[in-house]
Amino acid sequence: MRKPKTQAMATPLDHAETIRQLALYACQDSSNSFDTVHWYFMQLANLFSAIKALDPDKYSNASMLAELGEHLSNDWAGFVDCSKGVLKTQVEDIKAVTLASEVQP
Repeated sequence: MRKPKTQAMATPLDHAETIRQLALYACQDSSNSFDTVHWYFMQLANLFSAIKALDPDKYSNASMLAELGEHLSNDWAGFVDCSKGVLKTQVEDIKAVTLASEVQP
Protein backbone atom coordinates (compact mmCIF):
# COMPACT_ATOMS: atom_id res chain seq x y z
CA MET A 1 0.00 0.00 0.00
CA ARG A 2 1.38 3.41 -0.98
CA LYS A 3 1.48 6.41 1.24
CA PRO A 4 -0.13 9.51 -0.22
CA LYS A 5 2.33 12.16 -1.33
CA THR A 6 2.43 15.22 0.84
CA GLN A 7 2.98 18.59 -0.70
CA ALA A 8 5.14 21.10 1.05
CA MET A 9 3.13 24.16 1.86
CA ALA A 10 4.95 27.38 1.17
CA THR A 11 4.59 30.00 3.84
CA PRO A 12 4.21 33.70 3.05
CA LEU A 13 7.79 34.18 4.26
CA ASP A 14 8.99 31.66 1.70
CA HIS A 15 7.12 33.57 -0.99
CA ALA A 16 8.61 36.88 0.13
CA GLU A 17 12.16 35.55 -0.07
CA THR A 18 11.46 33.98 -3.46
CA ILE A 19 10.05 37.26 -4.74
CA ARG A 20 13.06 39.15 -3.41
CA GLN A 21 15.47 36.74 -5.11
CA LEU A 22 13.55 36.94 -8.39
CA ALA A 23 13.65 40.74 -8.22
CA LEU A 24 17.41 40.65 -7.70
CA TYR A 25 17.84 38.27 -10.65
CA ALA A 26 15.71 40.54 -12.85
CA CYS A 27 17.82 43.53 -11.83
CA GLN A 28 21.03 41.66 -12.62
CA ASP A 29 19.71 40.73 -16.06
CA SER A 30 18.72 44.35 -16.64
CA SER A 31 22.15 45.52 -15.55
CA ASN A 32 23.78 43.18 -18.06
CA SER A 33 21.45 44.49 -20.78
CA PHE A 34 22.35 48.07 -19.87
CA ASP A 35 26.04 47.20 -20.22
CA THR A 36 25.44 45.75 -23.68
CA VAL A 37 23.31 48.67 -24.87
CA HIS A 38 25.86 51.17 -23.52
CA TRP A 39 28.64 49.40 -25.43
CA TYR A 40 26.62 49.49 -28.68
CA PHE A 41 25.89 53.21 -28.33
CA MET A 42 29.58 53.91 -27.72
CA GLN A 43 30.51 51.90 -30.84
CA LEU A 44 27.91 53.80 -32.83
CA ALA A 45 29.34 57.11 -31.58
CA ASN A 46 32.81 55.94 -32.65
CA LEU A 47 31.48 55.05 -36.10
CA PHE A 48 29.92 58.50 -36.54
CA SER A 49 33.14 60.10 -35.32
CA ALA A 50 35.12 58.18 -37.94
CA ILE A 51 32.66 59.19 -40.69
CA LYS A 52 32.92 62.82 -39.60
CA ALA A 53 36.74 62.62 -39.73
CA LEU A 54 36.63 61.44 -43.37
CA ASP A 55 35.03 64.68 -44.57
CA PRO A 56 37.24 67.77 -44.15
CA ASP A 57 34.27 70.08 -44.84
CA LYS A 58 32.56 70.33 -41.46
CA TYR A 59 29.53 72.00 -43.10
CA SER A 60 28.78 69.24 -45.58
CA ASN A 61 25.62 67.21 -45.11
CA ALA A 62 27.58 64.03 -44.39
CA SER A 63 29.75 65.73 -41.78
CA MET A 64 26.82 67.44 -40.05
CA LEU A 65 24.76 64.22 -40.01
CA ALA A 66 27.72 62.29 -38.64
CA GLU A 67 28.17 64.91 -35.91
CA LEU A 68 24.47 64.67 -35.05
CA GLY A 69 24.69 60.86 -34.92
CA GLU A 70 27.75 61.05 -32.69
CA HIS A 71 26.02 63.49 -30.34
CA LEU A 72 22.83 61.40 -30.12
CA SER A 73 24.78 58.18 -29.57
CA ASN A 74 26.78 59.74 -26.75
CA ASP A 75 23.60 61.21 -25.26
CA TRP A 76 21.85 57.83 -25.25
CA ALA A 77 24.95 56.13 -23.85
CA GLY A 78 24.83 58.62 -20.97
CA PHE A 79 21.12 57.96 -20.45
CA VAL A 80 21.74 54.20 -20.28
CA ASP A 81 24.61 54.74 -17.84
CA CYS A 82 22.38 56.86 -15.56
CA SER A 83 19.61 54.26 -15.78
CA LYS A 84 22.06 51.59 -14.65
CA GLY A 85 22.98 53.78 -11.68
CA VAL A 86 19.31 54.04 -10.71
CA LEU A 87 18.99 50.28 -11.03
CA LYS A 88 21.96 49.77 -8.69
CA THR A 89 20.24 51.97 -6.10
CA GLN A 90 17.05 49.94 -6.44
CA VAL A 91 19.01 46.70 -5.98
CA GLU A 92 20.44 48.03 -2.73
CA ASP A 93 16.93 49.01 -1.61
CA ILE A 94 15.67 45.50 -2.35
CA LYS A 95 18.57 43.96 -0.44
CA ALA A 96 17.83 46.23 2.53
CA VAL A 97 14.22 45.07 2.89
CA THR A 98 13.93 43.00 6.03
CA LEU A 99 11.71 39.98 5.98
CA ALA A 100 9.43 39.22 8.90
CA SER A 101 11.65 36.21 9.71
CA GLU A 102 14.61 38.57 10.17
CA VAL A 103 12.81 40.99 12.48
CA GLN A 104 13.49 40.51 16.17
CA PRO A 105 10.39 40.74 18.39
